[in-house]
Amino acid sequence: MSLVFLAGDRAYKLKRATKFPYLDFSTAEERRVACEAELTLNGRTAPKLYLGAQVLGHISDRRVGFATDGPTMDWLVVMRRFEQRLLFDAPARPRSRFEWLH
Repeated sequence: MSLVFLAGDRAYKLKRATKFPYLDFSTAEERRVACEAELTLNGRTAPKLYLGAQVLGHISDRRVGFATDGPTMDWLVVMRRFEQRLLFDAPARPRSRFEWLH
């Protein structure tokens, strides 16, 4: 449902413009609402990870960037980037027999 862009110490989550019976991200306004809901829900358990929502828009000469004025193209959830080894699937990955010895 989303694309995540990693840049430096930040992760930017862009919701895809999709619509299903159980989910509607078909408009920029729907995606803004979804970004704010994600921040509210996940920010309670990971307040240091979730930093806010950011407007994506035209900044000049047909370039796209973080806009503060002008028309809004989309919204992003801005998060701190974390190490991939901290993902829940990492401990479940099979290890070699030598790793278990240490």
